[in-house]
Amino acid sequence: MNINRPIQFLIEKIQQSIRPRPIPVEKEVMSIQLSNEKKTFYKIGNFRKKFFTISIKTKDDYFKYLFYLLMILLALLMGWMSLQTGVSEKEILHKQTAAALYDHLANGTSTATQAPAIQNHLQFVDFLCYCFTKWFNIDSIYQFRHIVAAVFGWSVMLLLGLFLMDLFAWRAAFFGAFFLFISPHFLGNALWNLTDIPFAFFYLLGIFQIYLFAKELPIVKWRRIVYIVLTTLAALSIHVGGLVLLYYLILGGSVAFFMQNPIKKLFTLKYVVNFAKLFSILLAIGFFVYICYLFYPLQSWPLTTPRHAIIAMFDNQPATSILLNGNYINTTQLSVGYILKMMQLTIPLVIVLGIIIHLAFLRTIVRTIRFSSMLLLLFTLLFPLWLLSGKTVNFSDGWNIYLMLYPLVIIVAVAGYEGILRKVDDRYTNVILVAAFCLLTLMPLRHVLQHYTNVNVYFNELSGGIHNNFGKYSIDAVEQSNGQACKWLINRINNDNKILNDSIGKINVLTDGGYGCDYYFRKDTAHIHLIHADFDKRDSLEWDYFITFANKIPTTKLINGTWEKEDAIKRFYVERKQIVAVIKNKRVLAPEPPAEILEK
Repeated sequence: MNINRPIQFLIEKIQQSIRPRPIPVEKEVMSIQLSNEKKTFYKIGNFRKKFFTISIKTKDDYFKYLFYLLMILLALLMGWMSLQTGVSEKEILHKQTAAALYDHLANGTSTATQAPAIQNHLQFVDFLCYCFTKWFNIDSIYQFRHIVAAVFGWSVMLLLGLFLMDLFAWRAAFFGAFFLFISPHFLGNALWNLTDIPFAFFYLLGIFQIYLFAKELPIVKWRRIVYIVLTTLAALSIHVGGLVLLYYLILGGSVAFFMQNPIKKLFTLKYVVNFAKLFSILLAIGFFVYICYLFYPLQSWPLTTPRHAIIAMFDNQPATSILLNGNYINTTQLSVGYILKMMQLTIPLVIVLGIIIHLAFLRTIVRTIRFSSMLLLLFTLLFPLWLLSGKTVNFSDGWNIYLMLYPLVIIVAVAGYEGILRKVDDRYTNVILVAAFCLLTLMPLRHVLQHYTNVNVYFNELSGGIHNNFGKYSIDAVEQSNGQACKWLINRINNDNKILNDSIGKINVLTDGGYGCDYYFRKDTAHIHLIHADFDKRDSLEWDYFITFANKIPTTKLINGTWEKEDAIKRFYVERKQIVAVIKNKRVLAPEPPAEILEK
């Protein structure tokens, strides 16, 4: 008796159990071929038969039109919200880096070469925006940048929907895009972050193209190769961590080949030849990307391991202090546990629940999509976190890894909901389940719509909301709220002639906020002098008004309420917690303006 036969039989049974049932196990080794030929794919499941809708796949899928409508509404809404968002200090630093690179390329200056961070963070989209605003003399620089960031943020939502449509159906596409919109920390960055949001877009696009590459085997399309190369180069032009896409390509292609070929022919000549052909194509793609990367301006030698590529995303970043568990900690002392902790605190409950359901209905999900696709998605989600585990990394710019991985978290959550709906598969029960899932979105949706100028200031229901975390964790660390506070004070001063006439010299406005505030006062320097100082040092300075931010206040003053009890003339709240206040110095000679101006 041949001892290999029982082993081969067992492996084939395992392949059949993890492979979607409508697709039979291949009996012959696939022949890899470069071509533009279209391949007919099996669509998993008979969608016109069951899976009691609210719909999964019919001749006229209602969720397809809901998805289209949602994307139109989000395009309009996000464009408007981006114009209301403040200017963060991180954004100013990104603009300065783009200006240094522009001067280096245009005039040969050495300013950019003296900034080591630019070797790993070319921020190409930032650079293009800087060029555009400089060539066309655009004065509202940051508003323009915010619009471009919103376009990329909207594009991530659209791409995520298309990805989920290919994995499941239009229902998953709709909920995926919607879940991403009601995720305050992702949306908050999508309204201004012109570095990490474009990188998240190209990172997700690269994974999508790799998924399609594996799905199209044994045909390797030339256009798919071009898409993968361009996407990887685009990601590399923003962060050097984009190099990790090449490793995903090699993994995704190799696993897909293994899963779609009979294991009993593993050592046959045809198996070895075709795998060698596929692997040669994958290596050729990687080699070409490396060669192109050599021509990037100010780049260091291409990194050889994914660990170096991911860790380099956090190299040469300016260290700062963040509030964590009630204590200020230097960002150079953080580990990947910080990112996991912040995700735990800030991901809406509806998404956390989807992840838990995913684990409970994993078998149903695996039978819906290819096992190789599931492995690719989980690997691309967990691999960067695993690379950083056990390392002390400067997470002053830690949100970039959060933003690039978060769409994959949404895919896992939506897959969980798809799993339970397909497992239950009852018309009325599914309606009740979908209604319950929608109810869970109301809390984060209300926050996004009500606090659109401070959408970043959010803690989920499990963490107790902002009330339970006020004074424990950084509040509005990127200062999205500075725009509304600065514009309110400027409007008040300019609309009250008494203040201007009775003031002695320039009006001194003190702030403990970042240098984003300077942008809003740039047109009023003739009669307003903006000064930066800490909150506790205000008594030693001459000032008329003081703009103070919660994220700059000592934790003791936040927890015991001392800061909130200050005699302010204007307060800005999120969920009834004060995040910004405008204080008037009693020495100001001008009387209080009319009530209608105060309320404006």
